[in-house]
Amino acid sequence: MRETPPAKKSLIDRLFLACILLFCVQLALLPFLVPSSHRNTVLAILLPIAMVGLSLGLVWILLGGGGSFRVVGAFLKRGAVVFISYKFQLIFIFLNIGVMIFVFYTVGKPFVQVMMGGMASGLQNYGGEGYDFLSFFLVGMIAWPMLLSGYSIASSRIRQEQFTGMFEIMIPSRYGVKVLPFSYLILGIVGSVINAVITMSVFVFLIGVDFQFSSAESVVGLVSVLLISMLTMWGLGLIFGGLTLIFKQIGPFGSVLQTLMLWFCGVYVPVGILPAWAKPVSYALPLTYSFKAIRAGLISGEGILSYWQDAVVLFAYCIGMIIVGYAVFTMCLNKARKLGTVHGY
Repeated sequence: MRETPPAKKSLIDRLFLACILLFCVQLALLPFLVPSSHRNTVLAILLPIAMVGLSLGLVWILLGGGGSFRVVGAFLKRGAVVFISYKFQLIFIFLNIGVMIFVFYTVGKPFVQVMMGGMASGLQNYGGEGYDFLSFFLVGMIAWPMLLSGYSIASSRIRQEQFTGMFEIMIPSRYGVKVLPFSYLILGIVGSVINAVITMSVFVFLIGVDFQFSSAESVVGLVSVLLISMLTMWGLGLIFGGLTLIFKQIGPFGSVLQTLMLWFCGVYVPVGILPAWAKPVSYALPLTYSFKAIRAGLISGEGILSYWQDAVVLFAYCIGMIIVGYAVFTMCLNKARKLGTVHGY
């Protein structure tokens, strides 16, 4: 049987790799090209970009490959066509957004004014974390759905494509089936960023929450930490997506880990108030470092050099989860193909 030739690299593929190499070279030449007085500022911008670039580059090498951005474009077009084809659902999606904005403005704004007015002075240093309760809670409310989507787009969408038959169709194609999780990742990042921007805009412009990030260093650091956290969760979701190929129904297995992360990673409950036996569990989970870094950037307006320890640990988790997720997904895919159960669901 004649094998399908591998897909050629598109212009976007080449530009993607060129940008990663360019940032890495700039980072290496930083001590020689930038005066010492501006070195920290430039480093605070280039370092997080390089970390994101290396993480995405690793994903592209393992699961993307030549022509993968063509597949991303095709899935984006397919998703848009499907989305607008359900008119009734479309109407109520926008109606739901409007109702949520109205509720936040009428109920949330007085609540914020009370909290910021000092009536909750006992919560000004919530859990000994150095943040007031309102800011701490809102960051969890904004970031948790975004990071959780990184997990769900890898695990649930694989099973969804088995239902539609796309998974089986992609196996003999020149792009291969592994490009599907890569496409979900890119589309998930775009959707999550849009959702986060809308949510933050509501909090800032309608409710009056005063987030402190304003400098280029804080914005770049914050966005980079969010993307690296999403990649970490995507790698974790890839593991569960691979297990779905073999076991088809994994039940609440993934929900157990979600529950642990929700309550032990400082999403809504500070790590400092957890019992002593629970703190080692918290520090073993990657999102603990994610939320520490996100709060430092979003609430305090600090650049990545102020929380570089958390960022480095998170980056190490990210690289590890991508590699482990790829290995488990590949092993499960090969096992399912050997058993002849790829098409089953």
